[in-house]
Amino acid sequence: METKTGMRSVATFDAVVGFFVLVVGVGLLLVADSNLNLLIKQYLRFFHISLSHPFSRGLLDVTEHLTYQQINFLGLMSASYAMVRLTEAYGLWYQKRWGAWLAILLCAFLFPSRYTRRLIKSLLQIH
Repeated sequence: METKTGMRSVATFDAVVGFFVLVVGVGLLLVADSNLNLLIKQYLRFFHISLSHPFSRGLLDVTEHLTYQQINFLGLMSASYAMVRLTEAYGLWYQKRWGAWLAILLCAFLFPSRYTRRLIKSLLQIH
């Protein structure tokens, strides 16, 4: 029973991340033809975040030079990544073996090898 609870916890986290990234990706595609830098400044002001904060400065510096094609590419890539995360969440929630393998592959790309080995050992114990 612990395995099912653990798998569902990971699936819930993956689903939340997937939906968040999907919203960001679709948002980027919707504002691709707008002035993204100006839009980010408005959001930062709305949430009372200082434009001189290092995070804000870094975000504004990056978005200042993005082209329309780059914004579209980022939007499409984040939407694709979100679909993979949501597919993984579905597989883990329903305890499908392919869901566990998809989780292993994603973790292998995202985590250092030390953590990946530990995750592979735990996921291979699923029956």
